[in-house]
Amino acid sequence: KLIQVDLSEQVIGRNMRADIGILADAREFLTDLAAELEGRALAADPAWLDDMIRAHAGYRATVEEIADSRYTRGGQLTNEA
Repeated sequence: KLIQVDLSEQVIGRNMRADIGILADAREFLTDLAAELEGRALAADPAWLDDMIRAHAGYRATVEEIADSRYTRGGQLTNEA
C-alpha cells in the first residue's frame, strides 16, 4: 500500500497511485504519528524489510549506472553542456 502525505491535493497520486492520500504537512504529520505510536509494540515483518533493502540496493545500482554512463567516459568526467 502506498500512503502519500502532501499539502497539495493535486500532487497526491500524480506520479503513482496512492492507496491513501493525506492532506497535511509531512513533517507535522510524521511528528504527530510518531507521538501517537510511541510506546506501542509494532509488528515487523523481517521478510518485508529484507525485500525493501534489496529493492533499494537495486535502485541505487541503477541510478549509479545511469549516472556513470552519462557523466563519465573512461574514468574521466565529461561535460555534455
